[in-house]
Amino acid sequence: ERFRPQAAGEAVRTDGGGRFRLEGEAYTSASLTVAVTHDQFAPAVTMRQWETEMGELRLADIVLESGVFVTGTVVDENGGNLVGALVAYERSADDPFAEMTGRGRGNDGGGPGNRGGAPGRAFGRDPVGELIPPAETDAHGAFRLGPLPTDPFELVATAAGHLDGRSRRIAPAKDQPLPEQRIIAMVAAGLS
Repeated sequence: ERFRPQAAGEAVRTDGGGRFRLEGEAYTSASLTVAVTHDQFAPAVTMRQWETEMGELRLADIVLESGVFVTGTVVDENGGNLVGALVAYERSADDPFAEMTGRGRGNDGGGPGNRGGAPGRAFGRDPVGELIPPAETDAHGAFRLGPLPTDPFELVATAAGHLDGRSRRIAPAKDQPLPEQRIIAMVAAGLS
């Protein structure tokens, strides 16, 4: 039987000093992924190997970045605003750190609507992306998504009756605002 990642314990909150303690089932050997979210910072993920003989696993500080926000609109091929479209973060396939950190394009659960999973769940191939819930476009097709990590990323827009729209690769520059994004979602053949 194929091994499936699973949550080792319940999600916890940090104390006033930023400290936390996770408790869960012990295995002889494990690959642990610790994900940290905060509504004012970009999510962070750290991965560590653990063996029984190591005893308690102490992690180095996990530093959260302020992150970036991205805004824009989702339109159809005629330039009409798409209301209620979901816009999701997706780590760029060319992220040079994707292989080292387990972060790369795609997840085990499908499209953008499956991101932003509940704390305490096991992660797929993009643990950071899975921590960022998608933004929904308003009555003008506008969205605001973030805070996001400063690694290169793309945006994927999903709207009923349309093929997914994708932004160009976005590479945030330190202390520079991101340009407004425009994502075009084409009407799917036979669904218009």
